This record gives sequence, structure tokens and C-alpha cells, in this order.
Amino acid sequence: MKLQILIGLLSVCITFSTVVAYPQLQIQSDPVPFFPHLKKFSHKNFEITNRLTTSVTPSHYKIRITPIIEPENEEVHLSAPGRVIITVKCNSVTKSITLHSYDIEVDEDALSVKHAIAGTIIPVKGLDKNPDQQTITIQLDMDLTSDEEYLVEIHFVARVADDRLNGLYLSKYIDPTTSNINYHAATQFEAIDARKAFPCFDEPALKATFQITIGRSLAFHSLSNMNIDEDGVEDGLPPRFGYVWDIYHTTTHRMSTYLVALVVSDFTFVTSDSKTNVKVWGPEQLLEQDSGKFAADTSAKMLTFFDSYFGLSYDFPKMDQVAVSDFHYGAMENWGLNLYRPKFLLYTEGVSTQLNKWQISSVIAHEIAHQWIGNVVTMEWWSDLWLNEGLANYLQFVGTAAVTNEYEPWDRFGIDCSQSGLEYDGRADAVPVHVDNETHFVQVPFAGTYQKGSGIIRMMEGFLTEPTLTKGLKKYLKNLEYKNAIQDNLFDYLTQVGYEDDNLPRNLTIKQIMDTWTLQAGFPLIRVSRITDTVFYISQERFSNDANENPDAYTWHVPIPYITNTSPLDETALIPKFWISDDTLLISEKITPKPEWILLNPYAYGFYRVLYDSDLTTALKKQLDTDHLKVPTLSRGQLLDDYFKSAFGGKNTFQSKLPWI
Repeated sequence: MKLQILIGLLSVCITFSTVVAYPQLQIQSDPVPFFPHLKKFSHKNFEITNRLTTSVTPSHYKIRITPIIEPENEEVHLSAPGRVIITVKCNSVTKSITLHSYDIEVDEDALSVKHAIAGTIIPVKGLDKNPDQQTITIQLDMDLTSDEEYLVEIHFVARVADDRLNGLYLSKYIDPTTSNINYHAATQFEAIDARKAFPCFDEPALKATFQITIGRSLAFHSLSNMNIDEDGVEDGLPPRFGYVWDIYHTTTHRMSTYLVALVVSDFTFVTSDSKTNVKVWGPEQLLEQDSGKFAADTSAKMLTFFDSYFGLSYDFPKMDQVAVSDFHYGAMENWGLNLYRPKFLLYTEGVSTQLNKWQISSVIAHEIAHQWIGNVVTMEWWSDLWLNEGLANYLQFVGTAAVTNEYEPWDRFGIDCSQSGLEYDGRADAVPVHVDNETHFVQVPFAGTYQKGSGIIRMMEGFLTEPTLTKGLKKYLKNLEYKNAIQDNLFDYLTQVGYEDDNLPRNLTIKQIMDTWTLQAGFPLIRVSRITDTVFYISQERFSNDANENPDAYTWHVPIPYITNTSPLDETALIPKFWISDDTLLISEKITPKPEWILLNPYAYGFYRVLYDSDLTTALKKQLDTDHLKVPTLSRGQLLDDYFKSAFGGKNTFQSKLPWI
């Protein structure tokens, strides 16, 4: 695989060739090429999965589950018998309890519901199954009382699936010393796949605490979100299995079901030098050359950095990171137990490339950032997934810049996020990052969720300033800790700090500004024309990649910073000199003294494209020929991208892009 990074206009093009960092081990997977950390949700029935009612909601789960992965146990191979006891609260009188369960056999005879304190048995009348909605409904013979808590006990058998890479599933690798196939079990529950491992209320807003007990063979060990409190307990498992229990007594914080995780394997680990509770796990052969050390040390540094950045300590007792041989995504941020593809976690000195090292640092930063953004505060529904992923995508660059700043991460942001996000969002079929659907699971293409999401966060950093944005994120986390959020919650806190720091016009709120960027697809093309020596016309219109397409016409609140030949290249260059409002197509602006040239959107923080009239284009080209360092690196790259993409979109001629080559 090759990755070509254009650092900026007239700058060198650097090509990296990826060398696999673990040539001695055969991994049984077919990698899907995409930007490392991205999650592609692929659920056959997601478009018909409705939300649960809130008549009954969970507060705590006690889960016992035994993934049976050894081929020798033929009768029960690839099954996972289990029991879940869910503490639920009745919010309104009801005679039924509906929760998610999919591809699971439920023992109807063993169903029980009882009052959590009095122990009163609530007779179960029957069980209704709805495979289309992926739910089961427990029908009761008497009403549940409002504001009372009950214990719902369900015995079940799930699958350790060997035909999918979500839910609870089987993974394997070939040991090169013996040629044996070694098996392990892993989980991937985001977005709607916890229901494939145990019956649950599988929605992000239905947070609860968890206690987990895992049955496993003596040949293996287990991992879950918390530390093991008792391992190797023999009580209660059939002797013929040769299995024992690992008991995780300690209760997790309140979290969504998609963050629950477990691994049963024969893996070994390496530990960070600075934090003994930070470990990297994988097959022994993968770790022989200290291949997990870089990831362990980087993870520890990232945890320390984000502790300080957010002013909120990482509050789980450990951080395990596991190289799972068969893994559909780049990585997954399960709280306290992050899972990765091996190539995005393991770095071997002298074998891996600098590109490998950058990818590993970047992906680790993304997943560690999620321990706060997404885990501490979680979007209320998948319509606001960009709150999780857009913010984490932005923060991975914050983290890598602070911890491993050898890769010029913010220069890479322009290529990896801004320009690829603009490419996606210029399509006629682009959809908003906030999906206006509160009842169904709806998929937003990852270029919108991740890349546009991080791009508009970066734009807010530009007009609010980095200290103000960080201050708002701290308030967002502190006030909504262990709760759920919608985008308006974030916007409200950013408005507060924007006013406090005098970095936001008093006639605008962040919601007014950002709704034009999140509730509608696309972005503006800003045109600049000189009318007199000091008067300029600036207009906005929706950009389209294709000259033959006519997408819906939208307008935006657009921050317009600019520099001229007399401007200093410092943080003041990011401050908007004026705004184009969402009810305005064209404005005039007087700029004195007469500039030789003008450059809008310096450092390319704004999520938009800019085209200049021919005289201004010539003046900018002259400056680049004379002293290109007067134009920031990211702006040089963005000029090139804007003019080429605008030519393809019919917004200017191909001849107009020739001066930039």
C-alpha cells in the first residue's frame, strides 16, 4: 500500500511504502482498505430496527458467559451459554418488558422477573420474539409498578460466530512454530451487536453498570472492561468442559452496551514503562521483537496527556489494548479494553515503516480520546454519531501533536480530513453529519461522520481559538459525565465559553452557526473579486463536484479570516475579520491599506473552498513565486485542491488552475 502526502503547493511529495510489521505470523483475515480508525457499520437490518420504549430501563447487568471455542468440545463448539440478570426500573405501569436479542436462543422456561427488594415473583406469561426488530418481549401476568426496580433473569445460548466479525465471534491465527491454528474469541458490539452476545437494552442512551463473569478453558485467559478480581474459579461449571470462571466483581461506570467487551485467548502482553496498568496483548509471536512496546508507551503518554487536556482523570483501573487477528475495523474504543487490527497496534523497529508508526500513533490517539469523548459522554442516538467520531478524529491530531510531534500532524490534517471531507461533501448524494432520524439506526458515510465532522470542529477551533474550544469541551464532559448528549448540548457550552472569552459575536450562537453545517449537506464555495483598490465582493454558493449536478441550494454562516501581504503569520490570522450570514449571498468588504493580494481561510481551518478573480489569482501566484513562505503550507495545498476540484465541478476553467502547477 502506498500513501502519498501532498504537504502543500510547490512542496515535495513524499511516498511511503508500507512494510508489514509482523511477517512471521499468518493472520486469517482479509483486510478492508480504509483510513485506519474508521468504523464501517454494515448491518443487514439496521434500517428497520426501531427504538425501544422507555417504560422499563436498565441500571445494572450481571453477566455470566462461557464462549466455547475449542474444536474438541464438538457438541457445544462455538456456543456461548450464559445468564444475564438485569436490574430495571419501571418508569410507567406495564405488563411487558421489551429488550434486544438477536441470533440467541433464550430458555423460555428459565425466564424470571422479581421485585428487586421484596423479592416478589412476577409471573411470566410468555415470550414474544420479533426477529425483524431484533427484540424479545417478556409478557407478564401482572403489572410492574412505576418507580420500582425489578430483576430480570434470562438464561440463553449465544453463538461464537465464525461467519461474521461482530457480536461475539471466533478469530484465529496460525502459530508458525507448530503450524497449528490457534483460536480466540473477541467482541465487536458497536453499533447494534451487543444483542448478539447477550439479551440487553442495546441503545446508547440506555446506559447501565456491568459486572461480568467469563467461563474459559484452562488453556486460555480472559479480558474484559475491568480487572479480574478472581481467576480460575471452578465452582458451577460442568467438569467435562475443563473450564473455570474469571470473575470481574468490580462494577463498571455507567456506559452504553456497545462499549462492553471481552476477549478469551492465549495471548501474552507487554507493559508500558510509565504505567503498569497499560498493556498491549497479542499472540506471543507478534510480541517477540518488542512489537507492542511502542504502542504501550504511546498509550500511556496519551492517557496522561488527555487527563490534563480534559481536566478529568481516566477513571478505569487499566487500559488493555489487544491485537485481534480477525477484526473488521481499524480499532474499537471499548472502555478499558481497546481492540485493534495488528497493523494498527504493533510496531517493530527496523521492520515497520514511518508510515506504520504514524498510523499506530494516530489510531491510538483516536481510541484513547474516545475514553472521554464517546465513553464518558455518549451521543444519545446514532443520529449524532459525529459527536463521538468527529471529535475523536479531531482530537487524534491534538494528541499526536502533543505526544509524538514528529509527523507534522496538523499538516496531515489538511489531507487526511479537510480535503477528503470536502471531496465527499461536494457530492450531490452527500448527507448531513447529523441525521434527522430519532427512531431508526441510520448510517452516515464515514467521510461525513469522521472527516467532515473533524473538519468543522477544526473550523470552530479557528474562530473560537483553541483555548476556548478546549474550555468548552471540558464543560461538556464535566456537566454531562456518564450521561448522553445531543449536538445542541455541545453547542450550548461552546456558546457560553465563546461569550466568556469574547471570541464569539454576541449576535450569534454556536447553534445558529453550526446548524448550517450539521443539519444540511454540502459546504460553500466562496468567491472573491476586487471591485476597487480597497473594496472586495465576497459571495457564497453551494459547491458541487460535478458540473452536471444541481444539488439543493443552501447557505451557511461562514467565518472569514484573511491575510494580505502586510499581515503577520500568527494566531491572529485565524480570527474572522467578518462573517457571511446564512441569509446573505454576497457582501462587500473594504480592506485598507490597499493590499497587493488577499488570501482567505489562511491555514485552511474553514471547511469551504475559495476561488479568486483572475487579477487576485495572478497576484497570489506572484507572491508564491517571490516568497512562498508568506503563504502558509496548508493554504498552498488548499489553493491547489480548490482550483483543481472547482475546475472538475465546472466552477472555473481548467486553464485557471494552470498557474498553480
